[in-house]
Amino acid sequence: MARRRPHGGIATRGGNRFAHRPANRRSFFHRAEAMLRRDRAVGQPFCLLALDLDYFKAINDSAGHAAGDAVLRAAAERLVAQLRAQDLPGRIGGEEFAVALPGTDLAEGARVAERLRAVLSTVPLPPAVGRARLSASLGIASAGPQDQNLEDLLRRADAALYAAKRGGRDQAQEAV
Repeated sequence: MARRRPHGGIATRGGNRFAHRPANRRSFFHRAEAMLRRDRAVGQPFCLLALDLDYFKAINDSAGHAAGDAVLRAAAERLVAQLRAQDLPGRIGGEEFAVALPGTDLAEGARVAERLRAVLSTVPLPPAVGRARLSASLGIASAGPQDQNLEDLLRRADAALYAAKRGGRDQAQEAV
């Protein structure tokens, strides 16, 4: 059995199917929606992070798709390593990820987002890219009465992510 630490990663991830890679889009939405319903039923908080790797197209354009794929794999591995066994990371688009954080309030979700942003900056980039480090923009949303389902929550997390991009990228923003 895994030793769990509050959003500080996990010593071993045991039987977690997503121990080394994020879920695909379909699996993520199915499982995250169930997590959201479960947490609501028992009165627990629930946070959702939307994450986008900044300027990722430039990596593919300057270093090639194989290099871009290697950067994506390294980013996904670092992302997953920072999460608890009960958290659910998912790759929902090309360089877009989402993370379901059951039992997590907005303040703790913001701490997780900042830790993920910092760890992603350690992903090495190919020299052809012309910049030293990877960066990510994140949006954080905590489930509230206005969210009828996961799609509503993701819409708010996405809006916060785009606010982070408009604000200069390489940062996390909370949804309003």
